[in-house]
Amino acid sequence: MRSSGNSAPQNCVNNILNVIRGEVPYLRGMGLDGSLYDKPTVEAEPLFIADAEDQIETYEERVEINDITTVTSKDGNITLKPDITVVEY
Repeated sequence: MRSSGNSAPQNCVNNILNVIRGEVPYLRGMGLDGSLYDKPTVEAEPLFIADAEDQIETYEERVEINDITTVTSKDGNITLKPDITVVEY
């Protein structure tokens, strides 16, 4: 993350979106807000998108966000689908 060259940018974005904030030692601010999982889907979707944008902009400077969409399964699980462009610095 943060352009340290530790992995491909797409992998880092996926890691950020699959971590709950507070799970990563020494980077406790990285990841999605866990309290959003308890909200109704209609209310949670825009909050997840906003939180994901903020987290990607903070922890992965090698990408530019074009769009983030959500896919909601029949059982109510929300999956974030980021559309990003890799920017070389």
